[in-house]
Amino acid sequence: MIIKGRLIENMSISFLKYLMLLILFSTSINLSWAQTKVSANSQTNGKNSATIVLGALGGNYTPEDNASIANVTNPGNAVNGDTSSFATMMAKNISVLLFDYTGEAWLDMKYPSTIGANTTTFVKIDKPTATGLSVDLLNLVGGLLGLLSENIVIVEAYNNNSKIANVKSTIVEDANGNIYLKVIPNQDYTSVRLKLRSQSNLLGLSLGAGLSMNVYEAFYYNGTNSCGKPFTTGVESVGLNVDLLGGLFTSLGTNNYNKSIDGDTDTYSILKAGNLLNVNVGSYISQYFYFPTTSSA
Repeated sequence: MIIKGRLIENMSISFLKYLMLLILFSTSINLSWAQTKVSANSQTNGKNSATIVLGALGGNYTPEDNASIANVTNPGNAVNGDTSSFATMMAKNISVLLFDYTGEAWLDMKYPSTIGANTTTFVKIDKPTATGLSVDLLNLVGGLLGLLSENIVIVEAYNNNSKIANVKSTIVEDANGNIYLKVIPNQDYTSVRLKLRSQSNLLGLSLGAGLSMNVYEAFYYNGTNSCGKPFTTGVESVGLNVDLLGGLFTSLGTNNYNKSIDGDTDTYSILKAGNLLNVNVGSYISQYFYFPTTSSA
């Protein structure tokens, strides 16, 4: 279930209505959920590589045995039921003998049974960290959302061995500032797969550069939500390019998005577009509030 608040650049929604919306979602509501959290409980993982030719990719990614190029360490931690433990995905650009390679690590988290189409999976992650780069990763790609648009983090879903063609994904945060990939396949599915790549059009293919990312768990909720407050929140835009939007989302908490769902009536989120350049009339930023399941009424 999704509810959103919107800041429109031409301010056709009055400030008073917008303020009331913020107050509504920053108000603490007692939880009463008739639902169950279901976690992925098994995994497979692997590593791929592609050759670098004259500073560009020389072909498709293929399976790789060299753990210096890509790897997943402690993969079982992402499916062991301990929400404080994590698997670590790593991908790197390196030279081996006369050839240069760029890496891709993947982690597939499997559910105990098939999940219905359009059911939301949440995958808890940490922000990727970079080595061998002279610039800040998130600033370079335009913020957390840029990780998806630049195909640095790739989200897929599978029904057994069949890859699902249409999968919606974004990045959201909860009341405590934890980060999640929000994944919605449009068909029944049995697993969610993450890929981490060490290259993109913006990152380039600098030899020695690498990325790592911690993955804690994948889960969904079944049942109905009779009442309660949103589980996570996130932002999207219309009329703004990805870089601008991602800039607002560079450090989660910069605009206090999670403060609108933290249960504290004295805190709030801020949707701000007025300081952005070249914003078209009618452009807007939306803040979405995601409930774990569909309401029963």
